[in-house]
Amino acid sequence: MRFLRKSWYCARTAYTNWLINYRILVLGFVFMFMFTYFIKPMQELSRVFDTPMNVLEPFCAVVNSRTFLPLVIMGYMVLISDFPKLGDSAVFLLFRSGRLPWLFGQIIFLFMSALTYILSILFSSMACVASNSFMLNAWSLVQRKYWLADDVIKQTHPFAGIDDSVLRQVRPYEALAHGIVLVLLFAVVVGCVQLVFALRQKKVISVFINVSGIAAGLIMLIVDIKIKWAFPISNAVFAWHCHGMFNYVLFPIQYSYIYFVSLIAALIILLWPMAKSCSLYAAGGTE
Repeated sequence: MRFLRKSWYCARTAYTNWLINYRILVLGFVFMFMFTYFIKPMQELSRVFDTPMNVLEPFCAVVNSRTFLPLVIMGYMVLISDFPKLGDSAVFLLFRSGRLPWLFGQIIFLFMSALTYILSILFSSMACVASNSFMLNAWSLVQRKYWLADDVIKQTHPFAGIDDSVLRQVRPYEALAHGIVLVLLFAVVVGCVQLVFALRQKKVISVFINVSGIAAGLIMLIVDIKIKWAFPISNAVFAWHCHGMFNYVLFPIQYSYIYFVSLIAALIILLWPMAKSCSLYAAGGTE
């Protein structure tokens, strides 16, 4: 119990510092991009088709977009670019808590910050469309009519439609749950990779590995070969697990959850001996 209290205190301290950091303004840029390419076009189509949208549809479109999801993850990478922060005050915190409580505090922080980031995207999108939307567990006619519309509308609003496989396979509440949890796990994996190299004082390498992993996963997705499921980004999007036209599962969603849990567990096991042996007490050693 004492171990958990120390870990929670380390996580709470890191989370508070993260919230008041100027990098939190990155959320504004992510929202601007989302509003321009997803929310505004959906609102326009809602007026054109004269029917309200589901309040969850902008978020479901975002987390199932092969164009925007990489930007969402890279936005989170910018937000935690100084993680784990170890200045003079953090060294004192580390000395009082111990290495292992500090390590687990950082992992708890990753879950807290990633969830805050994702929910910020969700709630901001919901607030923008609240005046002309509903919350029933059913897709709106906006999405149905979008895929039946002519090519001019689709070319004018290329990101306004939710992936067809999502519309055919699940209802909004289930799509919401998968979107939140899968992107959350993906973000935590990115943060754990950064933590591994930060403890070796080679944080730049983690940026290269994370960005390369995203790029390679997208290439494998375009080429459409089975090795794509070895990359986190392929497992992080529900839409890619099902066929767009037929009731056919390309990759069971439960396998992606097992993949992420196993990967995070492996990274934690790797971090455990590293935290006990590396030199953390040099001021700024992991910044």
